[in-house]
Amino acid sequence: MKTLVSCCLLFFMGEKAISAEKTLDFNRVTHYQIVIEPGVYGLFAEDKTVMTFGGEGTFYVRSNYKPDAKDKDLGFGSLHNPYDETERLSYEPKDKPRRIRNALRLGQRTAFLDVMNRQFVVYHNERKVWLSPSEVMLDIVKPPRDAKGEPTRAEIAALRGRFSKELSRERENPDLLAGIAKIPKAWKDRDGSQYVLWLRGTSYPLVTLKCDKEEFRSCLVQRACFLKHKHKEDYAKITSITYDEKRDSLLLLHAEKSQILRLNGSSCLSQELEVDYRLPKSLSNAQSLFVDDSRRLWIGLKEAEAETSGSLFVWNADSW
Repeated sequence: MKTLVSCCLLFFMGEKAISAEKTLDFNRVTHYQIVIEPGVYGLFAEDKTVMTFGGEGTFYVRSNYKPDAKDKDLGFGSLHNPYDETERLSYEPKDKPRRIRNALRLGQRTAFLDVMNRQFVVYHNERKVWLSPSEVMLDIVKPPRDAKGEPTRAEIAALRGRFSKELSRERENPDLLAGIAKIPKAWKDRDGSQYVLWLRGTSYPLVTLKCDKEEFRSCLVQRACFLKHKHKEDYAKITSITYDEKRDSLLLLHAEKSQILRLNGSSCLSQELEVDYRLPKSLSNAQSLFVDDSRRLWIGLKEAEAETSGSLFVWNADSW
């Protein structure tokens, strides 16, 4: 009888957990952009400017966004031309293909994360010139601090040895870097790191990153964070990362499972992955996500959604 009661209780709890799972409401989409280039593999949005990045190419797309547009299909373009106020802009040099997954705004500079070449391509907005790329240095990494303080030399050597082997194995992987995001404020990082990177194909996928604040000429990985997650094979399936300022946490896109995951934890020492949202079937080929300063949620698709022909969708802060 006791076993029967336990089984029934577990069944009930399982049903309750399943019913409590949140699914992003496609009907509450604020606006969408009709496909311009095949696949939105990365994106960046700031105020009324939206930049989208294809799989691999020599240019990106910059569009003017109209957040107050009443119709969902008029947030971009115009009634007669969905491509109004949209332009293709080339990187420098123009003949060098790049895989851009994120961008950062740093004063008058915009830094584009090129995951294929593992560097930032930097544009000076005031001078309107491309600056020298900034390399991302991955191999000098340490474990996070714990209650006892800094890791020992033996702990640092052990982690670096394993990490270096994994990086060597992934040397030819053009998508090792899934993306970059601001570091959560609650972490109170003492190294001066401003960002975190997600590395696909490594057992330490979340690392902190410190970049030169003035010229943005160098970016060095500082710490390999410790994650609690049963399914480590999920690490390689993450395609995008972003920072949610309201909840001071990081969001990840698991493209294969059509899930938005959230990282919970107060420091690099201990982070736990949890499912935050499941995506509706209409967004099953989602490839990128971004939360802007107004807490709008942006999702880019690998292929256009059938009903709307849209490849970029946005939800206002009160719609998700």
